[in-house]
Amino acid sequence: MAVILAASMVMSSGVTAFAGVFIGITDFEPDKAEVEIGSDPITDGSANDSNKEDGKVETEKAGDVKGSVEAYSTDIDNGEGKSAEASVTVNGDVEIDGGNDETGVKADASSYSATGTGATSNTTVEGSVEVRSDRATGAQVTASSSGSKSNSTANVTVKEEVSVSANEAAVGVGARAESSGTNSNAAATVKVGSVSAESGGGSTGIRVNAENQSSSSENPTSSSNVNVKVDNSVESTSYGWNAVGIDAEVSKGAKATVTVGGDVVSKVKEKTTNNNGSSNMDQSSSGTAYGIQALSEIAGDLAVNVGGDLKASSNNGEAYTILTEGVTGNLDIDVGGSVTQDGSGGYAIALPDSCVGNITITVGENVTATTTAVNIVDGEASGGKVELTVEGEISGGEHNIVLNNTASLDDVNITVWKVDTSDNKPVVEAFTGYGENTYGTNDVTKKAEQSINYIISVQSDVSIASGTRKVNGYDTAHQDETVTFAVTVPSGYEIENFYNVSPGNIISLNKGSADGTYLLTVPRGGGVDIGVSLKKLQDNTSSSNIQVTPSADNVSRTESGASDGEYWSPGYNNSNVNAGGVYVGYDTTQLQGLQVHSMSIGGDVAQNITDVLTPVDTLTAFNNFEGTSLASIDMNNVMGSGIVNFNDLFIYSISDTVEVPVTADVYANQSYTVMFSDGTSMVVTCAMNGVLNIPFSKNAKGLTYIIYKAEVNPAMFMGMPEATGWTY
Repeated sequence: MAVILAASMVMSSGVTAFAGVFIGITDFEPDKAEVEIGSDPITDGSANDSNKEDGKVETEKAGDVKGSVEAYSTDIDNGEGKSAEASVTVNGDVEIDGGNDETGVKADASSYSATGTGATSNTTVEGSVEVRSDRATGAQVTASSSGSKSNSTANVTVKEEVSVSANEAAVGVGARAESSGTNSNAAATVKVGSVSAESGGGSTGIRVNAENQSSSSENPTSSSNVNVKVDNSVESTSYGWNAVGIDAEVSKGAKATVTVGGDVVSKVKEKTTNNNGSSNMDQSSSGTAYGIQALSEIAGDLAVNVGGDLKASSNNGEAYTILTEGVTGNLDIDVGGSVTQDGSGGYAIALPDSCVGNITITVGENVTATTTAVNIVDGEASGGKVELTVEGEISGGEHNIVLNNTASLDDVNITVWKVDTSDNKPVVEAFTGYGENTYGTNDVTKKAEQSINYIISVQSDVSIASGTRKVNGYDTAHQDETVTFAVTVPSGYEIENFYNVSPGNIISLNKGSADGTYLLTVPRGGGVDIGVSLKKLQDNTSSSNIQVTPSADNVSRTESGASDGEYWSPGYNNSNVNAGGVYVGYDTTQLQGLQVHSMSIGGDVAQNITDVLTPVDTLTAFNNFEGTSLASIDMNNVMGSGIVNFNDLFIYSISDTVEVPVTADVYANQSYTVMFSDGTSMVVTCAMNGVLNIPFSKNAKGLTYIIYKAEVNPAMFMGMPEATGWTY
């Protein structure tokens, strides 16, 4: 009979660790499940086990834990047809302070089954995990399947931060899955709030490894999968060696996915003391910083998603923000923000000019480097694809895009909105060797420049008519190609000018062959984002940029007492004046059919006037002018009053003001003073009997107005700033 040796040892920190050494497996040995909470080991069926079942242990700890929290499960092919499971939950924080080689939380599952049974380990911490020791790991999850038909699953969940500080080496989160048997499956999953790792030596935020021991062709049904999810940010700091944000390696058909909701930052810098007061971190800060190190080989499948920015910096050393190596599988890196490099050497993104596998890198904003932004090296093989998409700008302090030795862009697809050409910087350069004049341009770099796909962007009222090609969902064109734009001009407006990116950058476009089309030649470096400024057409009937749309029965209608050809307005009739000659407001039905129109960045916005204007009588209006004396105002000269409330309906209007067609006792070609409850006033000329177009701030909320016709300047009595252009 084979022998199984199981040993437990007590570390210097007083934390008990379980170590299993399997010399051989028999059909008579039981499965093993064990949980450790600090120095308290709990095995299946023990007093603290809530399940009381062989091969399974589940327990929960209230409060904080001083020491490690670990779950182990071992599934052995013993003929019982049962799986092993270990689960532990801590409803507080986990902390380790001191020791040589410490891990805060761990889940380890191993299966040797040939019958389809498996091992499962789950470790959950509702709070945070903090580890301080010489060599420290915050969270580690390992799944291993080596039987001919085995399954292993290991999961670690930390709801809040995982924080690690070490003198020699630090790892925030480690995850590994390995399958070595036919028809075996291994899965390792980590979910944490955020990750912070710092060390006087090497420091790694996330370390991932997924592997099938045999080639995928030999084991087509085996799988190894790693999934790491961080809700917020990952930060890795070294004070004397290398710092890595994410270090991921997959091979032989294995799969891994790393998802970070926030930023990933790796940095090498100086520090005087560490958290333990030790001087071990007082070392040179000339180490190398890596943002993402990614290796996917032999049909491996690796995806890394960063929701925020990806940054790598070294005070005195090199920095590499995205470094791809040996890609013969699939590698997909997606960064929602910017990719930034800051170091004495290195580059922001490194790519081969060809590969057997597939490399896809997408950056949602900019790629910026103090040295080289994008470095292209000779590929060792071909047949796959290499794609880089940057929705913003590529900008290197020294070089934008560099081709090393015999590298080219013949098999590399670069799609970018703009490449920095300030100070006449080349878009693409060639590095030919060390010494003087090692960077330059040649026929290869010129061909490479012409192959870059520049994203063509447009703003509202402008569309792309022709001249572009779709690349990965973007409208693109090459340098020196002509793009045709179409402009939609709303009724009553005309084109004032075109601009690129912002209204301050006015440009000229040639007219196209079709009406309403304009032409642009894509400049060196791209950076095209065309917008148009519109201006209102001038006419002889109204000074308003708002269309007044009365209902049909209020247009060109005469009333008894009105002369032929005189327009009748619902606001112009004696029913609005009481016996004393005081204006008392008008029936809101008189507003029906009138609309307020305003041009916004999305086009014309129209609202019924009844949605934004409430007529009020003169006394109510006067009461709303708080702190302003209206005693000297003759109420008999008030032509109308009301309250305007836009409620953010016109917040995106192109103009700062929105004109409202207000019905009142007003006559065409006569000027009236309009006073507002915010202490301002203006003079408005009436364009049509019964309607006065009053410009209000597009942010107006609860603003009361009074329309006044007097022989003297009303501001003299009101303490208001005197309006210009008064007309009597």
